[in-house]
Amino acid sequence: MPGALLERGTRGKGRMTAGIGSASRRRISPCRWDPVLTTGRISNDILPNPAARRWPPSFSSIPGWLLSCEMFPAFLIKSVGLGLLAVARLSSAELAVPSDLTVDMSVPGEVNLAWTAANLRPYQLEGSMDLLTWAKVGVPVVGSGAPVSMVDGPVSAARKFYRLRVGAVRPGFDRYSTQRNDDESSGLVPIGFPISLFGRTETHCYINNNGNITFDRQLIDWTPNPLQNLGFTIIAPFWADVDTRPAKSDVVRYSYSSETVDGHPAFGVNWMNVGYYSSRDDKLNSFQLILIERSDTGAGNYDMEFNYNQVLWETGDVSGGVNGYGGSPSRSGLTNGIDRTVELAGSSSPTIQLDANPATGQPNLLTGLIYRSRNSNIPGRYMFQVRGGSVLGALAVNAGPNQTLGQGSTIALDGSASDPGGGAVTVRWSVRKASGVVTFSDPDILNPTVIVPTIGVTELMLTATSVSDPNVSASDIVQIK
Repeated sequence: MPGALLERGTRGKGRMTAGIGSASRRRISPCRWDPVLTTGRISNDILPNPAARRWPPSFSSIPGWLLSCEMFPAFLIKSVGLGLLAVARLSSAELAVPSDLTVDMSVPGEVNLAWTAANLRPYQLEGSMDLLTWAKVGVPVVGSGAPVSMVDGPVSAARKFYRLRVGAVRPGFDRYSTQRNDDESSGLVPIGFPISLFGRTETHCYINNNGNITFDRQLIDWTPNPLQNLGFTIIAPFWADVDTRPAKSDVVRYSYSSETVDGHPAFGVNWMNVGYYSSRDDKLNSFQLILIERSDTGAGNYDMEFNYNQVLWETGDVSGGVNGYGGSPSRSGLTNGIDRTVELAGSSSPTIQLDANPATGQPNLLTGLIYRSRNSNIPGRYMFQVRGGSVLGALAVNAGPNQTLGQGSTIALDGSASDPGGGAVTVRWSVRKASGVVTFSDPDILNPTVIVPTIGVTELMLTATSVSDPNVSASDIVQIK
């Protein structure tokens, strides 16, 4: 895969040559690799796709500048060199890009790149038919500038612009791997350091193929259940029906004791380019879990990251999904299974956490996992601090006891929700399952009355969201029958 070079962090001298096919062979006009400022600081490079060609999904991108180029050869859209060219003039030290990259365009029809790589980052490529470009990391706003100077071809032709952004998935964490499988789990794997979570200290975990890790038991469940009701602890960056048997899917990979993040020992699991049930690989997801030892702040303390590079499917076929969409979609969060839960906003809600709306093809810029972030300026990265066994930002939610209808169809709900840290929360009731119309007196309070159908089982969900951190929510379900 073209991105492998960047993901592995190649050391030593690297060199790549990209050629142009005979139909495109011509003298290359000099390019001006000068940053072009638009309104404010541009956080992503925007590049054209002159040939409207498809691009392998797992590339990366980097916060930086809008590039201006008098002519951009079409063949570059196919090479790793595209990413390197995109970062050629960036100077921000925190990006850890090669400082000695050279671009040699002296030979007609070729571009030669040479560099000494110390710490390259993974890349992700995204396309847009306009300049809704990403002028601030994680916040889509309308950009400005000179897009005509970045295209190859008639100014009047319809064109699609590309940008590169920093991939949230950290390189490495792939020393060990599982076998190709569906619904299986590893044996107990050492984390490499003790972690304190919800009043317990853990040193080992089970790595489950379906996008999560557990501590008390292996978990084969392919349809994600409400986290609050599990009765056991789980950390789930993307709990869904992952199937690594198809040919285009990679297997689950992980590392312990051999990796660090910012000098701290780290444990990580990669679900990179994984398919979904049943043996489907027409869409692939890439996400990662990282645990970073932080005993410098207290025994058992650590940071936790959910990192997402690509989310194209959300549901397996047997979970009610159709072509990877709908049904009982993925859940992203962690819980002790009783009274402490953190879920990312949009968890278990159909389609909104995907990279794009499958019905319209439009990017989910405000809700997609790869576009948002938490405690990070890198889109797709959600960081949680675990201190003294508690997850900062965990919410407590209870939808109340299950109820049985009496003579009428009106029920008084008895929900509760709070932030143990003292922060404010908002709440909302929604319908998960019903045989007819459900009417709330007010869905945005904890204890509304509700009119439900008198036939069948009705399931209502109470969701609480942190006011100060809207990317954090928790939910619970009550049944009425």
